[in-house]
Amino acid sequence: MRSAETGLNVLKANVIPLLQLDDHDGVEYDIVSSRSCARGITAQNTFRIGAPAANMSMIYGIGGIGMTTMGANGLLLHALMAVRKELSDGNLTLSEYMHNLSTSNFGHIHHWPHDNPFKSNYLRFLDNASDPKIVARHAFATPWSKQMVWAFRSMASMFRMGAR
Repeated sequence: MRSAETGLNVLKANVIPLLQLDDHDGVEYDIVSSRSCARGITAQNTFRIGAPAANMSMIYGIGGIGMTTMGANGLLLHALMAVRKELSDGNLTLSEYMHNLSTSNFGHIHHWPHDNPFKSNYLRFLDNASDPKIVARHAFATPWSKQMVWAFRSMASMFRMGAR
């Protein structure tokens, strides 16, 4: 119980003011946080980040409870999601997206009144870096049953041609 209370206190005292989430009417946000050992997930002893959709970013493989890095990680996810949205909207090409992540070129970070604090090559930690829209293709793929019907029809036509 104490760790949940600590997490909420950090959120209220640091993350919400840092990202200015309480300054604007109508701002909605959802935060799901789950922690475990980085070596247990990635076997790299480092974090991994992902941006599978224009409105979603995630960081995982962080060891410990992360109280000292929660605000910075939240800001990184906020910046990553903005760049991923630019890619989804067609404002960035894939090579520009990859370049921006490798040079930490996030531009102006929404709700952050300071300069971009990031200087690392985040591309090396990104899942599916060369194919960031892979999740969307799988999410909106043809249902399995339609694929199977197509496969059976194709095989049947091949057998018919072979029987002639």
